[in-house]
Amino acid sequence: MPTRPADGSCALSAIICTLDRADSLRRTLETLAAQRVDAPWEVLVVDNGSRDGTGAMVRQLAAAFPVPLRCVDEPVRGLAVARNTALDAARGAALVFLDDDVDLAPGCLAEHARALGRGDVVLTAGRIVPRLPPDAPAFWEAILAEEVGGPTSRYDFGDAPREIVPGGPIPTPFGANMGVVREAARAAGGFRTDLGWGRGVVPGEETALFDRLLAAGGRGLYLPGAVVEHRIESRRTSLAYYARWYRGFGRSTIRLEGWPRGRRIRNAPRELWRALRYRIRGRLLARRDPVRAFRHRRKAYTAEGRFLEAFRR
Repeated sequence: MPTRPADGSCALSAIICTLDRADSLRRTLETLAAQRVDAPWEVLVVDNGSRDGTGAMVRQLAAAFPVPLRCVDEPVRGLAVARNTALDAARGAALVFLDDDVDLAPGCLAEHARALGRGDVVLTAGRIVPRLPPDAPAFWEAILAEEVGGPTSRYDFGDAPREIVPGGPIPTPFGANMGVVREAARAAGGFRTDLGWGRGVVPGEETALFDRLLAAGGRGLYLPGAVVEHRIESRRTSLAYYARWYRGFGRSTIRLEGWPRGRRIRNAPRELWRALRYRIRGRLLARRDPVRAFRHRRKAYTAEGRFLEAFRR
């Protein structure tokens, strides 16, 4: 690997924003340590107010880590806030954001580094393969096969590299495995702090940023060889968790897109009616066809979130 430039900069920063998940983070760092990139790179952990010794654990690992490993503190809660801190603190020209509960396959970082080093590419999307817990409900595999994103962050569009274009068949990257050119992200204003995990569950801060980058003429690539396995906790395969997530998703759609024709008062009752209709359908199908029932419930939760967003101040 080339020697590190004298100014401390590097080609790539692998970034993990975390909160009170030291054990899971340690496992992710172990898979990061095995990565090989043909350019100087570093790992940056943003500790978003952990109380479980996360910072001490990272600093202990740093002494023997194969590349520079740093931990910076961001006391203001919120994933978007932590990611913006990373935009400022990272030394890499290219950034790869990872979740603290993923295992990186060999070559994952190298795929991102090659694509982001091309000059015309400003964002990259790696494949995210969820690994369900052994106690997941039996029908969850069928649900997962048709889901894109959601609580498991599934992101899999085949084995061939593909272009990501506005309004195209492949959505912009998800936070568990995504890359961006640092200066392009900063010039676009970074991550919106009214979105993202934190005090609330309103996903979409990465979507907002990447939509701006594509609208400005940036190029995005789906990288099938940049693979992570997403370790799914049991709580994420419960209806209660899905309800919470999809209500947040519904709120996010309004913050990203606005109300149709700007008419909040007219559309809010429609969303409530949709939510009730889909809930009834879901209940009727619950025993006979749990997969179809779940599809209706997912739509109901999203509509409920959109309705609730009408009363946001």
